Amino acid sequence: MATITYTIADAKIGRVADALAGLYPIPLIPDPQQPGQQIPQFTKNQWAKECIRRWVIKQVARWKQITDQAAIQYNEENDLVQ
Repeated sequence: MATITYTIADAKIGRVADALAGLYPIPLIPDPQQPGQQIPQFTKNQWAKECIRRWVIKQVARWKQITDQAAIQYNEENDLVQ
């Protein structure tokens, strides 16, 4: 497995984590200590990392979709504009 490292300055990680948590709310899970209550599944910094990981995965899937569509061969039978 390859590793990609992206470094965010210590002075800016709080701002980045706050922005991502604000745009994409941190998922909640049941609190094992207090039944009926929920707790965040991630810390803000963990969530920032997870958001970036998910973004990369979505971009790869998007690229695959674009390249798959580009590979479609058009001819007289399936061309909408003749």
